[in-house]
Amino acid sequence: MQGSPAWLYDEFRGFALDFHDPHQVEHYEARQGTDLEAETQLVRSLGISKKDTLIEYGAGTCAFVEAAAKICRQVHAVDVSLAMIEFARQRLRKLGLTNVAFHHAGFLTYEHRDEHASSVITKFALHHLPDFWKVVALVRINRRCICPHVLAITFYGRRCAGELRKRNATPLRLLPC
Repeated sequence: MQGSPAWLYDEFRGFALDFHDPHQVEHYEARQGTDLEAETQLVRSLGISKKDTLIEYGAGTCAFVEAAAKICRQVHAVDVSLAMIEFARQRLRKLGLTNVAFHHAGFLTYEHRDEHASSVITKFALHHLPDFWKVVALVRINRRCICPHVLAITFYGRRCAGELRKRNATPLRLLPC
């Protein structure tokens, strides 16, 4: 990103698919098979409510953001692809959802300037960063986006959720910083 120091990992460089190409974004959206009901269940399972501000990193075409925006006070959709952001902006505008702010940034470059978020989520995006930069990203998110004294890590996914159920464990861990 322009203005970033030279030593910072470039999270805007391309991946296997060119998510900067609007045609690839449309193809991606068609392939995803978005399940809005499942996204809404996830929002509810995380205890998100009308008073909450949420940030999604790697928001893509914003299926989760759509579900969250129908429940949350404010949603911030962060993505490194302008084509993804524009696709999502048009889709959510057609739905009349006005409580979503779009940010062309990533885990390492997003500067949150709103009140602290009550929830931060990412699905299918953190793996794009090398391991060292994942740690940097999580520390940045904790210090700049959510309550600065608590690191909340939610594990979500079919396999992970199944393991947690077997162990009768909660998917949320609050760790004092």
